[in-house]
Order: sequence, then C-alpha cells, then structure tokens
Amino acid sequence: MVKLNIIRILIIFVIFINHSFAQKDSCNSKLSKIIILNTSVYSSVNTGLYFLWYKDYDQSKFHCFNDANEWLQVDKFGHMFSSYYMSRIINNELLWTGLDKQKSNRISFATGLLITSTIEIYDGFSNKWGASLSDLSANFIGSGLFLFQEEIWKEQKIIPKFSFKKTKFSNIRPDVLGSNLIENILKDYNGQTYWFSININSFIKNSNVPDWINIALGYGATGILGGKDNNITLNNIYYNSQERERQFYLSLDIALDKIKTKSKFANKILKTFNVIKIPLPTIELKSNKLHYHLIYY
Repeated sequence: MVKLNIIRILIIFVIFINHSFAQKDSCNSKLSKIIILNTSVYSSVNTGLYFLWYKDYDQSKFHCFNDANEWLQVDKFGHMFSSYYMSRIINNELLWTGLDKQKSNRISFATGLLITSTIEIYDGFSNKWGASLSDLSANFIGSGLFLFQEEIWKEQKIIPKFSFKKTKFSNIRPDVLGSNLIENILKDYNGQTYWFSININSFIKNSNVPDWINIALGYGATGILGGKDNNITLNNIYYNSQERERQFYLSLDIALDKIKTKSKFANKILKTFNVIKIPLPTIELKSNKLHYHLIYY
C-alpha cells in the first residue's frame, strides 16, 4: 500500500512539470528531454524503493500471491487510477515532442503499465511479498482504458477521478490508515472514492447540456480496518463487529478541462486539477439502501 503511494506521488510530480520545457525546441530536442526526465525519475524512484523496502529482505524465485479479496478492492481502483494517469501523462509528453499520435498512444500505454507494475516485479522476487496478479490486472485496465479511448474514440470521454473525506477509522488504526491528513488521503481506503466521470456531450452530440457538465459513477467502501477482515483487537476493544460495506455513487461532476479561459496558465491549472471529483449532489447506494447527499466529497 505504501509503495503504491510513491507511484501516486510520482504522478503528481510529473503532472506539475509536464509541458514545462521551451516550446521553441526542435522535435528531437524535446523527445530527448522527455526521455532523460522520465528515465531519471523512474531510476530514482526504483533506487529508493530498493533501499527502503527490499534491500534487507531475502530474494527468491519469482512468485505470486493473491490479495484480490483485500480492502474490498478499493486498492485495485487506486492501481487503475494511477496507471491510467501515468499513461496519459506520458502520452501528453510524447505528443508535445511531435511524435506520431498512434505511436505515442501505444508507447504511453506500455510505458505507463511498466512504471506502475514495477513494484509487482520487485515483490515477485522477494520472500516477504509476492507479485499480485490482481494489481497487475488493475494496472492493465487503467492503461488500457486510456489506450482504448484514444484508439477508438480519439478522445478521453470517461475520466477516472478521485475524492477523499476524513473518517473515524484512521483514529482507530493510525499506523495502518495514517496519522495525519496527508497519510489519510494516501492510506485510508475508507475515505477514498474513485470515480468515472463521463462527459455527456461526448456521447450525445448537440445536446443542450453545457460541455463542462459530466455524470460521475463512484465506488468506495467503509468500515475497513484490515485488509481481509476486522479481526483486530486494539486497546482491549475487539472490532470484528464493525461492518465492512461497499458504497456506490451517482453524481454530477464538472469537467475542469472543458472550461477555457484567456490565460494559458489558468487552463493548465484547470486541466491539472481535473483529476479531482468536484463535490456536488450525490446519490449513494449502501447495503441495498439509497442515501442522498446535498454535497459529497
């Protein structure tokens, strides 16, 4: 879980430095800079991963383990989300260099998948862990969602997004779910919601709906204190009775990348923050009961 967070932080880093090079550079110069930048970041992250987690553990033959039933699969949505954006960011960089669009699409799919799946390769050769086939599958779905839309629709009509709300569960297990807000956002699956934000006008041409209005489908969970179950005793309190529940959402959303201003900088900021689901009225389905929220994070 913590190792995946490094990949997410890497994505945030690349988002903010994306398109930061001088536009007057030649195509070859731009491509060289992109290759050097991403290779350097990728190598640095992998070196850090090795010394932080793997150096002191025995190595083994490559093997797998099954964690498909953990965390009510919220973590798999995190893998999908990370892999999608890694492929999309790399694609933007390659298109900026002037590379052919079809080549850019396919290279970014493969590269994004490789970057987000490197952890599984490390885990597969470690005695302490093992490669997760379900994590690899989620990575493939994320990068595949990007590639499918570029190849079939020539645009991203369905955008993965993220939202977070503070929960009481991190106070119960701060060592696992985070002891401060930043750690909570990265580690508390109870507070994470992953969305598929669908642009209405991309599917229904000439509609009267503003181009920046989306419909969003979300997934989250609550009551999670451990990966597989809540058979946990803390401070003489046994938490097995805490119900683990899936949550499904239907909401409106704002496509920030569809809002155009006269400022190029403002447009880039809006595009960057389009990864976040805007809090709006939401319908929630939990335990076969509908709940209504005037504003949901």
